[in-house]
Parts: sequence; structure tokens; C-alpha cells
Amino acid sequence: MNFWMIIALPIFYFSVSWFLPWERIQFHSTISVSYLFDLILISLTALYYKKRLLSFGRLKIKGTLLRVIAVILYGFICLLMVKKLDFNAPFKYIELTFIQLVLLAPFIEELLFRGVFFLIGRVSGLNKTSNIILNSLFFSVSHLPAIWFLPPEFHNFIFFQLFYTFGLGWLCVKARDKTDGIFEPYLLHLIFNIQFYIAVKYYAL
Repeated sequence: MNFWMIIALPIFYFSVSWFLPWERIQFHSTISVSYLFDLILISLTALYYKKRLLSFGRLKIKGTLLRVIAVILYGFICLLMVKKLDFNAPFKYIELTFIQLVLLAPFIEELLFRGVFFLIGRVSGLNKTSNIILNSLFFSVSHLPAIWFLPPEFHNFIFFQLFYTFGLGWLCVKARDKTDGIFEPYLLHLIFNIQFYIAVKYYAL
């Protein structure tokens, strides 16, 4: 049963999150109502496996500091590439940018991908490397639907986003594996998104 969950759960999740007509039940806001589906899935998984997904883990100052530095450098490089390649990012058009980009997205996405999907990979018997690669890939492709409803001028950025979110996912899932908790992956994701928020707010990304 556990082995098939690594196949069935992603199929179920992406089928619902990608193809359910969320726009028909969307409030007059750019904050996606699909976050409710994410929270329900997170809660049901935690109840089913009797696991606390919101766990602090075992932090080691040296390792955490190195990964924080790595994510800061990675975020800076990604932003330089966005500017250099003159990609048009859609972040400046969303409302409550700080709440969505800095607070909501890192928290919910880390609980979902480094919580639910990481746990499913582990209990399914995937080896560490396979779990890390799949987790990073799932996180990356979760950003794909933006290309279906955003205008063509944003498409180059969305394709680049698929690339850089794989790298961010890799850093976060490695932190999840090293610390056995969700705090450090959340911290890394938060720092990365804060860099993008600053670029949107003050440097016209």
C-alpha cells in the first residue's frame, strides 16, 4: 500500500490542483483558493500516518549556516539571471505580495512537499537519493500551471521558474533530510522568497 502511495498521491494531487476549475470558486482575490485543498491534504496525511509534519527537527549550527549561505547565493544568482535575460516576472501584479510570497507560499509549500511528499517517499521505501530527486521534481512542476493562465509575456519566466524551483526544492529537501524537521526547509524557502520580494518591491523585478 505504501509503495503505491508515491504514485497515487502525486497523480491525485496534481490532477486536482491543476485541473479543478478553481476560477469558478475563486474569491475576488489573487490568493488562490487551492491553498485550502493543500491544507486539507496536509491535515489528512498527518492524521493517516499519525505524524507531526510541523516538526522543528535537529538543527546543527554549522550545517544550517552553510545551507543558509547557499540559498542566499542561489537566490542572488537566480535574480541576476532574471534581470540579465530580461524576463518579465508576474509577482508585482499579485495583491498582498508580502503575505503571498513571503508568508503563505513558503509555509504551505514546505508542509506539502517537505512534509507530505517527503513522508510518502520515505514510508514508500524510496532510497534517499530517489526521494530527494522526486521531491525536487514535484516541487518544480507544481509551478507549471501558471503558464496556462498567465499572458505570453510571462512564459519565459515560468519556464525559468521550473528550473530554479528544482534547485530550491533540492536545497530544501536536503535540509529536510539532514535535520529530520520542517523548520530549516521553511527557513531556506523563506529567505529565498524574501530576496524575490525585495527585488519586486525595490528593484522593479
